[in-house]
Amino acid sequence: MSTVDPQLAGSEVLPELAPESQVNPSLAAEAIVWRVGEIFGEFGCRPTAGEHQRDDNPLGISRWRLQVSTDAHVTVIDETYPAAAALSKVVKLKASTAYLVRACLYSDKLAAWGPWSPMKHTRTFPPVITSVAELGEDYVRLLWDRQLRDASLIDPEQNPESMEIVSHISQFQLRVVREVDMQQEVHEEFP
Repeated sequence: MSTVDPQLAGSEVLPELAPESQVNPSLAAEAIVWRVGEIFGEFGCRPTAGEHQRDDNPLGISRWRLQVSTDAHVTVIDETYPAAAALSKVVKLKASTAYLVRACLYSDKLAAWGPWSPMKHTRTFPPVITSVAELGEDYVRLLWDRQLRDASLIDPEQNPESMEIVSHISQFQLRVVREVDMQQEVHEEFP
């Protein structure tokens, strides 16, 4: 795993949202990496244990905060979302980039934030590379491929089935556009 800056460590308080005296450990959460693709990630948050995991929400969890940073500790997402909508969010990311993900919960009933979750490590897929292999008078032969993602330094995703679909390209579209007026000449889909 990559080295984590102490400023981003798992139990850090949300200084701009709550003084340390208002952080409630009973609101402890786990960050979830549901799935990632080439330019997106689906992340979530869930209570780690205890009474607040029940469906009736006895601790009044009302929102959650997601923070996504690069390995260089540049924060790319730092947003708060309502818990009523869902404890998951799809965000736009860059291809072939390692990210650190953490989350925390807020309770209106307790008027407190929980501590930051421990960091999760993930990486987006490399982009698909397409090249013209041969160009004829009435045909073109294209090659396309995607490098494998280095999964050695990442935490496993929660939705491995969808990750398998994302990693293997089984369908693609070919569009040929006239350069002069950008008029589409061909649009084919291949299984």
